[in-house]
Amino acid sequence: MSQLLKSQPWFWGDEDDDEINRALEHCLDGTFVVRNNSNKIDYTLHVVYKGVVRKIRILCQDGVVGLSKDNMSFGSVFSLVENFSNVSIAVHNKAVNVRLTNPLSKHYTLDEGDSYSENDQTWTIYVDLYMRSNILNKLGDECTRNLLQAEEAAQIASYRSTAQHKVIEVWQEQIKNRTMALNHFGRELNEFVNKNFDLQQVRLEEANRELEKISQTVTDKQAKVRQIVLKREDIEIKKRKLFRQMDWFERLLQIEGIDNATVVKCIQPFKQDLGNQLLIQGIKEMWFVGILDKNSAQLLLENKPNGTYLVRVTTRGSFVMGVVNESNVRHIIIHEKKGKEGYWLQPYKKFASVEKLVDYFKEHCLGEEDANYSTKLLYPVYY
Repeated sequence: MSQLLKSQPWFWGDEDDDEINRALEHCLDGTFVVRNNSNKIDYTLHVVYKGVVRKIRILCQDGVVGLSKDNMSFGSVFSLVENFSNVSIAVHNKAVNVRLTNPLSKHYTLDEGDSYSENDQTWTIYVDLYMRSNILNKLGDECTRNLLQAEEAAQIASYRSTAQHKVIEVWQEQIKNRTMALNHFGRELNEFVNKNFDLQQVRLEEANRELEKISQTVTDKQAKVRQIVLKREDIEIKKRKLFRQMDWFERLLQIEGIDNATVVKCIQPFKQDLGNQLLIQGIKEMWFVGILDKNSAQLLLENKPNGTYLVRVTTRGSFVMGVVNESNVRHIIIHEKKGKEGYWLQPYKKFASVEKLVDYFKEHCLGEEDANYSTKLLYPVYY
């Protein structure tokens, strides 16, 4: 048994069934723990689904684990749990359609005598969670703005570097031509050429120094972009943690006897907004720019070659594709319906995700959907 598994709060070791069932009683769907199986080889997953504790054996064989002998595709119990925190167990067990979203720590207990008053600890916790979430949202927005600015600065620096390389190539060609002339003309012309040659050498040295400065600037900008990306990812992790804490807090309010209408009114709008942010953050493609208004998207695409495109999210949560078609910026609504319907531009051709829709029109002309368009999706806006 690995030290990584032993260190996980959701791993309960040799704890018996009765103790685990008692701990999971009244927990939300998706709450889970893992313990050693009685055969001392496999493990047992306990997960709450539709208010009932379900037990699923985790098979171990030849150093790999899985939920069935037909699919032993995980290198450890930890990687299996990580996978099913994002994917429903129904992929391998149709009777249990739930994700492992709420780990229950062995060291966490709530005594029967514990209580919280509405005007004391409960609402103090709620205010604290609300303030922390606002701070995280502001930090996330600031990181997004900084990331866009840094990427734009890095692109400008890259263009300058390319231009400087071309200038150097021209000067090198001039020096080569002047050197060849020295072999054909007399001393006076040779002296004249040498003066110009020295001048070109000085200019070349200055250009090389300038190129080094620009290269260092590009390197610094790229490092700054990486720092902002890492900081943004850290904020997303904190958002997800806060989302789980709000699930726990909602359960706590229900335990304290606060009526369900009040709980929904106070908690649900914020959870839905945070959940939508987490959903759209799942797209990592270079063409996805997140929440952006139409005017800002117009500025990003102006003066770009035909086929340049992006996908953004409106303030109402809808996906919109922006594309340069015949030198004009066009905005196309991506229709969406949850479940099996998916995403589409026209209802007779639907896709399971926005990524698959974009991949399709990288290979096929948009004119298949609308005769007013004559281009494919060729260049993401940040290529």
